Amino acid sequence: MRIFHGSFVSRLLCLFVSLCVISLVYVYVVNEQKLSGFRRTTYRTYRITHKNVTKTDHDLLPTQLERESCVPMQQVLFLKTHKTGSSTMANIFFRYGDSRNLTFVLGPGTLLGWPNKFRIAFPLRFFSKAPNILCSHARFNKQPMNWLFPKETSKYVTILRNPVDNFESVFNFAHLGKSFGLGDNLDSLEKFLTKELPFNQLQHAGKIKGGVMSYLARNPMLFDLGLSFKYYQNLTAVNEYIQFLDNEF
Repeated sequence: MRIFHGSFVSRLLCLFVSLCVISLVYVYVVNEQKLSGFRRTTYRTYRITHKNVTKTDHDLLPTQLERESCVPMQQVLFLKTHKTGSSTMANIFFRYGDSRNLTFVLGPGTLLGWPNKFRIAFPLRFFSKAPNILCSHARFNKQPMNWLFPKETSKYVTILRNPVDNFESVFNFAHLGKSFGLGDNLDSLEKFLTKELPFNQLQHAGKIKGGVMSYLARNPMLFDLGLSFKYYQNLTAVNEYIQFLDNEF
């Protein structure tokens, strides 16, 4: 009886171990199939979205392709515009260039001849090599800027903002209400918009009032981007200049 009992227990134990092994094998096979299906799905999606990738088992991962195709720019002209967040961007460019020992276009102060259009004579003298980055306040002027930063090897960047929000910010920052005799209170912008100042007064405000920021009293972003006052009332000229800027930047 004892022999029979011992044999029964042994068989029961063997059956239990066999069931455990079979369960583990089943779980492994199912998970492996799911993982294999996931890999195939991901791989196929990748091959569809990256048409330039050859269909071999040695294809590079997307992160590797992006890293190899992304080449840092060493020549950048960043055209700052007033009250658009351009100072934050310029700070990023300064830090980027400084960390890589790049050369900047700098003036005696923070402005590169602004509000005059940029000229080669405005920056401090260059010595050993051509500059890499211009990110100080400068008014756009195609010919000297293209000479200093050839379009073939340089990236031209600027920053724009909603014109209404931009003008309100510029008006308060530059105290334009005070410049036009409208006070410096919160309602000075409303007075400016309802008074309908003559265009000639706005055109010569910088000279008459003695404050260069008054040049921004009409379309400040286009002023920074180089459009002359004489074209401000010409809608065709404005649209053509916008197309011109779209090709430059």
